[in-house]
Amino acid sequence: MLVYIVTLILSLMCAYASDKVAGTGNENSAAAGKKLRIRINRFSRTIIRLKGNPFADKSIFLAFLSFLPLYIVSAIRYMVGTDYSGTYRTIYNYTYNDGWHFSFNGETLYGLLNKIASIYSGDNYIGVFALSSLVVIGFIFWGLRNQSVNFTYSVLLFVLSGYYFWSFNAVRQMAAMAIFLYAYRFVEERKPFKYLFFIILAYGFHTVALLYLPVYFIGKVKVNFPAIISGAVILVIFPTTWRDLAYGISSRLAVFSTYVERYFDSSKFSSYTESSLIHVLINALFLALYIVISLIYDKKREKSNVWINFQIIAFGFSALASILPLANRLSRMFSIMQILSIPVMTGLISDKRIRILINLAIIICFAMYSYVTFYVLGYHDVFPYRTIFNR
Repeated sequence: MLVYIVTLILSLMCAYASDKVAGTGNENSAAAGKKLRIRINRFSRTIIRLKGNPFADKSIFLAFLSFLPLYIVSAIRYMVGTDYSGTYRTIYNYTYNDGWHFSFNGETLYGLLNKIASIYSGDNYIGVFALSSLVVIGFIFWGLRNQSVNFTYSVLLFVLSGYYFWSFNAVRQMAAMAIFLYAYRFVEERKPFKYLFFIILAYGFHTVALLYLPVYFIGKVKVNFPAIISGAVILVIFPTTWRDLAYGISSRLAVFSTYVERYFDSSKFSSYTESSLIHVLINALFLALYIVISLIYDKKREKSNVWINFQIIAFGFSALASILPLANRLSRMFSIMQILSIPVMTGLISDKRIRILINLAIIICFAMYSYVTFYVLGYHDVFPYRTIFNR
């Protein structure tokens, strides 16, 4: 555990310095954020053109330093993560022994990532985890530094809410989710072709990314509180209807259909359902919190509408956990946006004392969740931590 704590502290120190230099993480975050996006775009062009110093901007350089500790710990892990040995080592060996046929279940880019790793590391599969960690942590940090109103807080939420640890296991899905989180900026900027490009990129890592296509219009859907209550009632009264709908979409899009078929009528389904109940509670609490904040501090829902919509979707999927196998995986696809939305929503609270108390409660609850889930119960096998140097 000490490794993760020290890593998080180092990352937060650099993130805080980046916020200070950029002027984000305070009441002036919106204005500072717009200027920062211009500087990040300049940084991206410098990288692509291989001309000039991409780290001339101190805030971006400090954000890069914040990225490094979490990336390194993820990249050099050994036998950490439930699917490390079984799924991902199998995929690597399959790709390594099959020449240039690098497609695996249609997720071509992940297969290509394995092929690139095999060129440099031969039959040693360790290199693919360094590359996949670069995709996941890289896009997460790129998206957070570009979009978060409080970069430090978002980095903290990324770790405490469990997504960092979950990325050690669900590598392909987290890669797709990380790319989506970055691509969301193009939803706000109304740039459909750029958004589509990155969703196709995410699809190359996991077919589940197809579910992100309609998200481009999520901001256009106005929140209707009576409709939310009615939907919740229907979900409770007719749960199998929602399950059949979700399964039908999953089968047609080849998204999670094999998972669903494998977990139905199995002992794994019941155990997975029990472990998913906490996600239902978390998403329900955040949905309620967002609605209350919206009613009090953002009555026109100019800033809260889109985040409430994300939370509705996340809650809806998690509420299907008792009847739809792996529903919490679908829920996580949208609840990951909490690492962007929580700083925005709590930032709407005008009373500083209330804002601090709510943020403190959120941090404590997420810290307890991660401690119990990953350390005490041992989910996803992220403890004990081992590196490639002490295998």
